[in-house]
Amino acid sequence: MNRSSPRSDDSDDPLFALALDLNAIRTAPRAVDRTTAALDEALARPVTAVWRLRGSETVVEGRRGPDALLPPPTSVRRRLRDETGTLRGDGIAGPDPPTGGPELLRSECFAAVGSARVLHVGTFDPDGFDRRERRTIDRAAACLDAALRRMRGDASAEAPSAATRDIGLDSFRRAVEAAADGVAILDDETYVYVDQTHVDMYGFERKEQLLGKSWRELYAADEIERIEAEAFPALESTGHWRGRVTGSRPDGSTFPAELSLTTVNEDRLVCTVRDRTAWEARDRELKLKDRAIDEADVAVQIAAATRDGYPLVYVNDGFEALTGYDRSDVLGETPRFLLGDGTKRRKRDRLCEAVGAGDAETVELKLYDADDEPYWARLSVTPVRDDRGTVTHFVAIQQDVTERRERIDGCTGCSNTVRSCSCRPATPTTER
Repeated sequence: MNRSSPRSDDSDDPLFALALDLNAIRTAPRAVDRTTAALDEALARPVTAVWRLRGSETVVEGRRGPDALLPPPTSVRRRLRDETGTLRGDGIAGPDPPTGGPELLRSECFAAVGSARVLHVGTFDPDGFDRRERRTIDRAAACLDAALRRMRGDASAEAPSAATRDIGLDSFRRAVEAAADGVAILDDETYVYVDQTHVDMYGFERKEQLLGKSWRELYAADEIERIEAEAFPALESTGHWRGRVTGSRPDGSTFPAELSLTTVNEDRLVCTVRDRTAWEARDRELKLKDRAIDEADVAVQIAAATRDGYPLVYVNDGFEALTGYDRSDVLGETPRFLLGDGTKRRKRDRLCEAVGAGDAETVELKLYDADDEPYWARLSVTPVRDDRGTVTHFVAIQQDVTERRERIDGCTGCSNTVRSCSCRPATPTTER
């Protein structure tokens, strides 16, 4: 079947995840449901069922998709018992579907799950299943069979089947090698797989320097004790732990990291680690900026551009000092409460037009504080945009220019007085 689907991307193999998940599942119904879910993710528009064979009776144990699958006929059951691999059928509709009426299956695949179950997958696609997809179905059946045998205590289920071992290892490697997080697999607390990101993060040059080594070589003694005290009990009880750690490099340097550990069987751990050095540096920078804004002499206010009325979502200490309003009283309110009768309409309109257009603007206008006392402010409004260019917030900075405006107004008053005076200097006379 020649079709493109995001589900079939080999860089994120659903069957590798299935193989890992089935190791932790303890009941047959959950294993069946997880298997059908994995096929729903791996294939395009599948209809899936798992049939339990009880003598001449066939009972459905799990189903996903429309109720379009019929129990496998006796001939299919007999062939699955005698042959290996998946069997194909023409589905309900066959190669030529009827015109009108409901959509019918065009192709089916059957795969044995041990001797007592059949994995049955159908598709509405007229091209049917291609070789890769039939292999995917066969692998899913092998994974489910291995899990069910392990649940029954079958000794042959202790070691993963060839199909399980083969599932997605190459695609898993491609995925983790391209990931930003470091990924490693440990057996009995020693590394059996590491990706290059993991190697680089801990300051090594080659994977061979870590393979076969204990995870304890990557942490200081006190950090090892803390990880053992915090992570090991969680892994025993829930099979998962996530927390902050401090990694150590061969050159003696350390780095902050977020570590995630997941148990996939009794002795195997999947480990992912993310270097938080850049994040913590950015966090310190943001905290410094926040402190600088909070302690700035100017009044700073931030309004949400995506909500009606542009409500305030932040004001700094300078805003409280200038306006006399407490931040708890103004957050969530529209900043129009600063306007008053003395605010010139022309400047208000100019500011509103800029905000409506998502533009920056600076105006000087008369505002009113919490005591309804007027003051003059130089108000600069700047839009903040997200990655798509959408304005999400407006940052406004107020500078108190009341004293300057009063001086200007005073000088203007003096000038007007001089211009309005009609007195003329006397014409000098010459003494004789």
